[in-house]
Amino acid sequence: MRDVSLVTTALEEFWDTSKPVVFLGEWCRRYSRRVAWGSLGDEVLPALWNDRAAFLKAYAYVNDVYENYLRLLSDTLNAIHGRRCSDRYWRIVAGPWLFHYIHILYDRYCSIVQAEKLYPAFTSVGLSTENHVTPESTLNFIELVGDDLYNLQLYTNILKFQGNDIACMKYDFKKCPLPRTKAGRSICSALKNGTSILACNVISSLRKKRPIVLREVYLPRREQMKLFLKTGFRMWPHHGRTDEYSSRPTDHAVRDSIVLNAGSEDRFARLLSRMLPGDIPKSLVEDYIAIEDGVGKAYPRDVSAIVSAVSWYFDESFKCWAAGESERGAKLIGIQHGGNYGIDEPFQCEEHELKISDYYSTWGWKKSAGGATTISSVATKLAGRKKIHASNAEEGLLYVGTSSLRYLIRFQNMTSCKYSAYIEWQLRFLATLTGDLRSKLRVRLHHNDYGWDMRERLLSQYPDLNIESWSQSYEGSLRKSRICIINNLSTTYTEALSVNKPTILFWDPETYRLRDEAKPYFKELYDNGLLYESPESAAYALKSVYDDVEGWWNENARQAAVKRFCGIFARTSPDAVDLWAKEIIRCVQ
Repeated sequence: MRDVSLVTTALEEFWDTSKPVVFLGEWCRRYSRRVAWGSLGDEVLPALWNDRAAFLKAYAYVNDVYENYLRLLSDTLNAIHGRRCSDRYWRIVAGPWLFHYIHILYDRYCSIVQAEKLYPAFTSVGLSTENHVTPESTLNFIELVGDDLYNLQLYTNILKFQGNDIACMKYDFKKCPLPRTKAGRSICSALKNGTSILACNVISSLRKKRPIVLREVYLPRREQMKLFLKTGFRMWPHHGRTDEYSSRPTDHAVRDSIVLNAGSEDRFARLLSRMLPGDIPKSLVEDYIAIEDGVGKAYPRDVSAIVSAVSWYFDESFKCWAAGESERGAKLIGIQHGGNYGIDEPFQCEEHELKISDYYSTWGWKKSAGGATTISSVATKLAGRKKIHASNAEEGLLYVGTSSLRYLIRFQNMTSCKYSAYIEWQLRFLATLTGDLRSKLRVRLHHNDYGWDMRERLLSQYPDLNIESWSQSYEGSLRKSRICIINNLSTTYTEALSVNKPTILFWDPETYRLRDEAKPYFKELYDNGLLYESPESAAYALKSVYDDVEGWWNENARQAAVKRFCGIFARTSPDAVDLWAKEIIRCVQ
């Protein structure tokens, strides 16, 4: 019942230090600013989702809310824009923003509810409504969610909805401008797109076969051009920017007319209904018609299939075009684009891509449920890479990390929930390495730090540590190291294993939940000394194999385990591009 000040942000201007301070979460305490918060005490509210059962319960809940509100939002957007589009159409166009928004808002709401239970008498400082912003697009929303100021805006609105005692302050944007997504294309880019689209329409009409359009398929452009020629111009690569609209002013009258009544007594549902009309991106409200009108200038008409790996999320023009073509009978074909697909559970992005696609090209695995028909194919992202193999002649160790937003972005895996523990694991690994091996280490941090100050954290304890620059390609760095150590379940480990690079893996098994179908393959990696469940065991294994990596890596059982794993989760082939193209064409015959 103590009278405390609840701090919800890392922006120190919004810290009321006139009374005891309680931090809502670790995101409030930047390592680089430890001098500022170190004297304010160590009261940080317990992490909400470190418990696996609570995490899975939250995931199931927000997904139910999402499906309910997707139907409501579909009806609302049809009414606003005078359309009669299907729920699937709006799942493609609006779904990526909506499920992220619901996951994010629920996490922020639960944090405030926890604070209310532990400190009923708290006060807090929020952001003045004069500084509140409306996201321009799905991409801009994700950029904003990585920023302290926008999260403060969300917390401010939740605190007000809950009736808490909150004072609001203005913010000087000169100190830290908000992220802004650049829109618009150059005249040159527009002319190139226009010429390409005209040629596509003419050639397809002459050939009497509708084109298959490739957009961001994770194949080098030269390989895409080979496909274009080999398929008689049927597989049509599409490059260049397409977001040529200019964002319009916020239309408060239209937004005030948005009423999403879920018919629920659930308090979070009421909060969602209250906040969503003000937070929905302009790309779905004010700018939607402009985006829709621009589709004809950006993309060809009457296609047989649309193939993409990542454009389903942040390319507003592409989503609008793909959704419209799908309503007219075009097949939508998704492509796996990360190393935890088919493995990690739950996995919101995989579920979304399967639901919006007719077919889904995987890196080897299959799934019988989820919406799309899965095509057990090859990894376009890994195509064309030459094998590296083991070599004792190489020197050095490549240590590959990952990163996560300080604020939870979705209930997908527990990386963001347990990132402080992840940092501690990296320090434990470094502490276990002897000086001679640590001196051989090149640490490859993720290019986006998201405010965790990882470089500063590591160098403060190990000043001589070699932090590798991202100007060095990952593939090039793999080639000039004797062995690779990877501490996370993301794409980098599949890139290493698929080229047969000697690799040691380790991560907290509580962070990633393997689905049943994947467990036997990971157990085989574990049994053969490739995968470890603690940083210490990984470091000891590294010490034992470093002097003769060739002998260790080339043992028959170990090579068989790697081959079986890659056959299901990182499949490659010398004819990968041709095999993949045949599978895609077979889908639209």
